[in-house]
Amino acid sequence: MSAYTEGQGGSGTLDFLRLVNDPGQTAGQFRGMLAAARAEYLEFSRPPYAVDPLDADQVLRACARGVRCRLIVERGTLDAAHQRFLADYENAGVQIRQIEKVPMKMAVMDGRCGLLALVDPVTTKPAWTAVVFEHEGMAEAMKSLFEDYWRRATSSTNPGAGKA
Repeated sequence: MSAYTEGQGGSGTLDFLRLVNDPGQTAGQFRGMLAAARAEYLEFSRPPYAVDPLDADQVLRACARGVRCRLIVERGTLDAAHQRFLADYENAGVQIRQIEKVPMKMAVMDGRCGLLALVDPVTTKPAWTAVVFEHEGMAEAMKSLFEDYWRRATSSTNPGAGKA
């Protein structure tokens, strides 16, 4: 009974990790972390793309306040709306590279927190679950993965065009 009561208090051992499958909650978590970012924002971007002007504005604001923003997108998968967002990002100073495939949707902020969006492989209709984390070790591992892909990716020669 005491273990159950202690577990209900929200001070469990996994407080640094949350699973979220509501798109609105995921967006809220993402926006909160990006708004708090002070030094670095890294992102793997892949289909299906959700072109959200509020999220785009958050990235531009982060860049404007001096956050180093870097994105890796999958080559040849961008629609016209997403190409426009990426062109705006590049014009604002966001660094963008392209690669054939990224392993997942991912965002890491300041080497301390982030989220991974994983598609459910069991359902026939794509459904996403976000793993939201506030854990420096996990952030370090995800940043290392990002840096490996960054080294292999190529720069965009046509801003937001989705071609290398």
